[in-house]
Amino acid sequence: MIGITRRSVRGAGAATAGAVAAGTPVLAGPASAAGRHRAGAIRDVRHGVVVMRDNHVFDHRYGSRGGAGSFADCQDPPTSNPEDYLPMLPPIRTLVARADAEVTLPPVGVPGRGPRLLATQETSARRRRSLPYGLNGNIVVDHATGVVTVAMTNTASHAVSFAVYAATVVPFEAVPVLVGPGGWGRWTWDARDSGGVYDVSVYGPDGFVRVFRGVIVDGTRGGVGIPMVTAATGGGRLRLTLSNAGRHRVGFTLTDPGLDRRSETHPVDGGRSVRIDWPSVDGRYDVSATVDTDVPFIYRFAGQLEQP
Repeated sequence: MIGITRRSVRGAGAATAGAVAAGTPVLAGPASAAGRHRAGAIRDVRHGVVVMRDNHVFDHRYGSRGGAGSFADCQDPPTSNPEDYLPMLPPIRTLVARADAEVTLPPVGVPGRGPRLLATQETSARRRRSLPYGLNGNIVVDHATGVVTVAMTNTASHAVSFAVYAATVVPFEAVPVLVGPGGWGRWTWDARDSGGVYDVSVYGPDGFVRVFRGVIVDGTRGGVGIPMVTAATGGGRLRLTLSNAGRHRVGFTLTDPGLDRRSETHPVDGGRSVRIDWPSVDGRYDVSATVDTDVPFIYRFAGQLEQP
């Protein structure tokens, strides 16, 4: 296999950038050729863009988008030698020469009016890549003191950097919380400084999202419900606990608007709790919880379940 190092890639990138700055057209050969076709399929694509970061940064920066995967998304590669299953690339000089040769091609004309033949989208499924993270996050709300605490845990073998955003805190910026293997971290806020309102979002790799929005409730008032939802992700399943620390019944509505459009309602009496095993789709989950009280409340739990 042709050896390609970060130094050679950076050198090629610098040469290309210099050509652009000097006004020299730099065209990708296969991309220009593809532009002359009015229709095609995925097998016709011969040129792509590769985003290179070290694996840890890639998972944290792009994995939170939920669809980003590694170029070697193979749980069980056929052999231990990457040359047997990864594509062989030509030398950098060859690629640059091909791009330079495209300068002599005629320009791509503007298509005329009329119907277009669209390319057929091929169907496939990306193999799930098991990541070395076991993430979870919950919030603890002390309605007596007004202090809210977001607890983030990591049960896997690699450290994780969570990003915490609080809409009620100025300036609005991410607070990084690094959690080591088998460890936990926390973020705390006194909701009395924001009028009793809390609005916290937590993001992590592999599509991990937590959203907690609510208000501090005066528990001494009669006839009020105090809702709370927590999530457990152990054993390859998502278990939600719906609890009510108040004296009035609360109706919880759980919805999944994106994965399977599931929705269900569960009433919980004062001082009681209910446990719900929420289904996942290929190990991925995304569920929001709301309540039927006049108290603003919405929690969201999304991410990927690591199989035991």
